Amino acid sequence: MSAGDLARVIHASSPVDAFRVLREESVAIVVSGSKLGNMDLTHLLCLLKRQHPTLLSIVVSAQSSPALDRLIEQGQIFRHAAKPLKAGLLRASIKAAIEQHESRPACPLPLPPVTDGSSRKGAARQTLTGKLQALLHRLLGN
Repeated sequence: MSAGDLARVIHASSPVDAFRVLREESVAIVVSGSKLGNMDLTHLLCLLKRQHPTLLSIVVSAQSSPALDRLIEQGQIFRHAAKPLKAGLLRASIKAAIEQHESRPACPLPLPPVTDGSSRKGAARQTLTGKLQALLHRLLGN
């Protein structure tokens, strides 16, 4: 899989929506904020890693925490990007994740249905999605 194949940004408005996307799409990298509404980040990342062992996660948050540090140490998070976002650091993290993904074979696993009734969209997520799309276009020269 080439970097160009990984350049498409898919927005999920909630953890449940993210699981739906992962059932329907081939996804290599997840970029997520640390605030997920009614689902705990630790729980979400553990589920993702269990069901998609090759999926790489980049978490964007305003500050680190013992729980976030523990997730990084356990390999649940590939990289942490601190807010305010610095395009160079996020770009380097995404590029490293693409390279890491390309260096190992995919191992798709079926995903059971997950439902919790949540479908919350936030302006911050839409802004982050737009920034990621622009960043990937600049990074990959598209």
